[in-house]
Amino acid sequence: MTAIATAGSRLISIEHVAELLSASPRTIRRLDAAGKLPQGIKLGGLKRWREDELRAWIAAGCPERGCWAWKASTDESQLQKQRSNYNRL
Repeated sequence: MTAIATAGSRLISIEHVAELLSASPRTIRRLDAAGKLPQGIKLGGLKRWREDELRAWIAAGCPERGCWAWKASTDESQLQKQRSNYNRL
């Protein structure tokens, strides 16, 4: 699922994602390949993630990519709905 970048979105590298999740870049690559992270953005040979989307994903309990539908306007009620949908699986 693709999210639309907002003016305030900051794209971060795999190293910053790793730091945010307290994991190694190698672990982030594995999680991404397994579909356990939100969809990243390819820029040529680079891959980046939206920082605000990752923070919302963490707040929602880190659901797998197939369960995660992020919107820039995510509010608390939407996060609760994401959590309940994830918990049903």
